[in-house]
Amino acid sequence: METDGKNPVQLTKSDNGMNLRPQILKDGRTIVFERGSEERNKSKLIKISIDGDEGEILFPESPMNDAFPNLSKDGKYLAFTSQSFNRQNLEFKNLFKLSGVKENNIGKIEKEIDMDLGWNYRWSPDNKAITFLGQQGVPNLFNAPLSTPGSSPKQLTNFNSGVILNFDWSRDGKRLIIVRGIINSDLILIKDNAKTT
Repeated sequence: METDGKNPVQLTKSDNGMNLRPQILKDGRTIVFERGSEERNKSKLIKISIDGDEGEILFPESPMNDAFPNLSKDGKYLAFTSQSFNRQNLEFKNLFKLSGVKENNIGKIEKEIDMDLGWNYRWSPDNKAITFLGQQGVPNLFNAPLSTPGSSPKQLTNFNSGVILNFDWSRDGKRLIIVRGIINSDLILIKDNAKTT
């Protein structure tokens, strides 16, 4: 739609599942997004034009669920996560993947890192690392350098309570903006005093 909210144009049609997390490529006319299928519990990355077309599945040969696309700040790389489930040993396999982007073309996968970043991650301001929310213990933010895959991520925050709901880097790359919260819960006892006959 236009910046004033007028003339919205529907770009996708999906009878089954949801279209999520759109990323606009640097050409300004191409969108990559995640399409999740509720029926098969599968997700794939789709590329479409803002002019509206049938769309193209990215990496159709991959047996994994591809999700959470995230375009680098310079527009040169597309990051996403892939997940598969091994029914024999009941284990999930998580991979973080990078593909090069040139104009409106998504290239082959250039890098695969055995790492579970979850859904909430951002590119660092210099595009050389990924900032992500740690999944173990109290949520904190970490930086994983892309030049040395497998190296230990650097911890950026050291909170000992609460949760991180969202975060992003400032435009100048000097600050992290973090939305934090506290989860409260109560223990409730419910008694059934109804008489039975």
